[in-house]
Amino acid sequence: MTDRWLARMLVIINQRAALGWLAILAALTIGTLVVALGQVSYQAVRQGEIRRAAAAANTAAFWRCHSSLSRALRDSCLAQLNLPNPAPSVAGATPQGQDPVAVDLGAPSGRH
Repeated sequence: MTDRWLARMLVIINQRAALGWLAILAALTIGTLVVALGQVSYQAVRQGEIRRAAAAANTAAFWRCHSSLSRALRDSCLAQLNLPNPAPSVAGATPQGQDPVAVDLGAPSGRH
């Protein structure tokens, strides 16, 4: 009887030890996932800040180009920024081969 009781106690102790190790493993896994989520969130915020700063610099350069009185200087400035010139120089004129509605709406010209 004593041997059975001792064997049963050893099984219970081994089960509790296994549960303890399982709990430690689960806690480490959860901790790792929380740290990874924090890193991903930080990088997303940082990337958003960089993107916003680039957009602000681009907008400032765009307005600086358009503040030029000379059309040649304005076109040169926009070419350096690699930005399209938004409006044709003559009222009502459209770039060659483009539909005026498509230019205004930013939609494809309809050519296939």
